Amino acid sequence: MFVWNKREVYSGPDQGRFLRICQALDKDHIRYEKTIQNLEYTKLITLRVLVGNFGREEPDYKYWFTISVHKKDQERAEYWVRRTV
Repeated sequence: MFVWNKREVYSGPDQGRFLRICQALDKDHIRYEKTIQNLEYTKLITLRVLVGNFGREEPDYKYWFTISVHKKDQERAEYWVRRTV
């Protein structure tokens, strides 16, 4: 899938919901691309580690999950995202 044809339908830290959405998209035969970002690794590279966060609280998520589909399948995929809780 090219970048201009992709639409992001889910982005969040909940692994259980991510897996349920993937299963629903598989059952409906919707092609998707999933991205899993390790936030603990990316925190090691940032300038905030050296300077500090100045009292701001940061969430303790370890991973961030993203699902992208083709723009022609976006409406059906968003239906499954809304259905999976």
